[in-house]
Amino acid sequence: MARNEGIANQRRNLLKEPPCLFQRLCPNDTVLIKAPRGRTIFLRDQNVAFIQHLHKGVVGVINTTKDGHEILSALILPDQFIGVAGFVRMYDSRLTIHLAEARALTPVTYCRIRREAVWGLMEDRSARSTIVDSMCKMIYNMSSMTSNPLKHDVETRILCVLEVLARGIGERTRDGWISIAGITHADIATMANTTRPTANRILNKLQKDGVIEIRRRVMDISIAKSKSLFENT
Repeated sequence: MARNEGIANQRRNLLKEPPCLFQRLCPNDTVLIKAPRGRTIFLRDQNVAFIQHLHKGVVGVINTTKDGHEILSALILPDQFIGVAGFVRMYDSRLTIHLAEARALTPVTYCRIRREAVWGLMEDRSARSTIVDSMCKMIYNMSSMTSNPLKHDVETRILCVLEVLARGIGERTRDGWISIAGITHADIATMANTTRPTANRILNKLQKDGVIEIRRRVMDISIAKSKSLFENT
């Protein structure tokens, strides 16, 4: 029952959508965008004219190897910036470029803000604190991904993805679980850079071991059975 209440609260919170810092303080320079799964938000080597702030969903940072293979190098979660290139050369008129592609791994909602408007907010102490906090969250999640690089076994990568999702969008319930709503097996497979059947097999193993419980578009993670991953969540 408690887990169901947690999911209900999570979904109600998603529906409220209060205006973010940028919508409040620079509305004329901010556009709210909703994009479907698979939509490219920006491309590698694209000139940076805007800063994107994620409201809902999950965005992947995609790098392409010389032989054309795509590698998911980081996950961006709500209340984080989609990349940091917009903050480069803040007091320099020269153009900068994105060093990787950003792609929606789930349906997403984000703000696109003219970067000069964001720079202007850095003069305000309260706004600067909020902006730096969002940047730190993004860098933390990026470091979580790189601490378990893609050369590791698939189960380690999936556990890493679950950790990032739990910390970023999980809802802690009263009976010792963290619930993640709206994420499918296919999403987990994409984020862990593996196939859907492989992800299914590993998730089923984790469910058998009591680490997770899988319901329709909801994944519950046991805090007790996964303390090494989530003890600080």
